Amino acid sequence: MVESAPEKTTFPRGWFAVGYSNEIENDQVQGLAYFGTKYVAFRDEHGKLAILDAYCPHLGADISVGGKVENGCVRCPFHAWKFDGDGKCVDVPYAKKIPRGAKVGSHPVSEVNGIIFMWHDPAGTEPHYEIPKVDQYHSGDWLEWSINSVIIKTHPREVVENVAD
Repeated sequence: MVESAPEKTTFPRGWFAVGYSNEIENDQVQGLAYFGTKYVAFRDEHGKLAILDAYCPHLGADISVGGKVENGCVRCPFHAWKFDGDGKCVDVPYAKKIPRGAKVGSHPVSEVNGIIFMWHDPAGTEPHYEIPKVDQYHSGDWLEWSINSVIIKTHPREVVENVAD
């Protein structure tokens, strides 16, 4: 019997909700798992959010497990390489020169209406539209979102195509 390779799942291009703004505090690191891979999300001391690929290019350590935020960057817990919000390595503490290829993928982020959105495009193009803001979200006339999460292990397209059923 010949085993076939597992089918590669593809995801459409667009903004995807990956969390809520209040889930990641300043100077905090959080791991995310979407689109069949892992990411590291972090906020600097001013509240700016960044999402990078989770695996360090040095030896593949998962930066989201034990990584620390330092001066607007995230430091890998394994050999302490430091990456800025654009994914560029800005410090290797034991080296005089940073290797040219020392970077991780960076992903566009938008925080709108208390929700964290990450842009995903398999072709790597930049976002060509913005998430609309709900003016009433910041109004004192309305209550905060009531969050109720359910984890469903499926492709997002399945939900979109079957929600009306």
